[in-house]
Amino acid sequence: MEDQKTISIKQKIMDAALSFGIKAMSLLPLGAAQKIGALIGNIVALFPNNSMSRVARINIDLCLPDWSEDARKKLVKQTVSQAIVTGAEMPYTFMRSPETILGNIKSVKGNDAVETSLRDGNGALMVGPHIGSWEMAIIYMAKNFPTSVLYSAPKIPKMDELIYDARTRSGLKMLPATPTGVKQLYKTLASKKEVVALLADQVPSGGKGASYVPFFGMDAWTMSFPSKLYKRYKPDVFLIYCVRLGLGKGFEMRFEPMAAYIEKAERLAEVEDAFAHACSMAYEKIILDQPEQYQWIYKRFKHQPQGIADYYRK
Repeated sequence: MEDQKTISIKQKIMDAALSFGIKAMSLLPLGAAQKIGALIGNIVALFPNNSMSRVARINIDLCLPDWSEDARKKLVKQTVSQAIVTGAEMPYTFMRSPETILGNIKSVKGNDAVETSLRDGNGALMVGPHIGSWEMAIIYMAKNFPTSVLYSAPKIPKMDELIYDARTRSGLKMLPATPTGVKQLYKTLASKKEVVALLADQVPSGGKGASYVPFFGMDAWTMSFPSKLYKRYKPDVFLIYCVRLGLGKGFEMRFEPMAAYIEKAERLAEVEDAFAHACSMAYEKIILDQPEQYQWIYKRFKHQPQGIADYYRK
């Protein structure tokens, strides 16, 4: 059994290797990093039994059964490639200055409405799914609006340090996903002067604070926290996402008002969480517009009602 000193030395070596790798990759132009990621992704996608391809195939088959077999197979390959592109972009977004990073955003749609919400004292709640580049999106928001997000630290301390430093240097407020952090988030939204941003399609753990919401016709265990924020403070709500315009061609940042989706969901009968339902409807729309950039490799349906088999079990 290894002693504490040996474990500590190994951890330092791993941290040094991680730092070196990220710093080395960050020296590449973003377009070059994306193309390397796409090349690796295309190679990985040639092996359909890898874990990413397998999960993507299950999700796509569940959510898009009306697509042809060939179209779904093609989307699995595109998804794996884009997922690795996302990873290849991270050293650049972690290490470059916010101004350099944001030079890659070629167009922005809908940001005027956010400025109006803050100016009018309504506050703004931003929700988005795992599509495109979340890192690019929150850096843009932090540089343009006072923005707070909840943050769960990764298990690797060095990675936690890199992510925290990268995000906070753009002005983003990182609140821990703890009772203290949640309390601060409530205060932030109550001020009506700031933005709160949430990746609201993450699968919550445990049996409380969530409900099943239709997502492409499938029951998806969905967090109720965004709904509680909305009901309590009634901020203006926006769908946010940042999508690639092509490898090496930059990004487009998009803000879309959620009011119409929320009103429609509230009119539906037998909906347990109208806000979560509205988010799901909005996500479906933008995912179908850019299906290859959605993270189908995420186990969105891992939490199922009792008696329903685990879709991802081999």
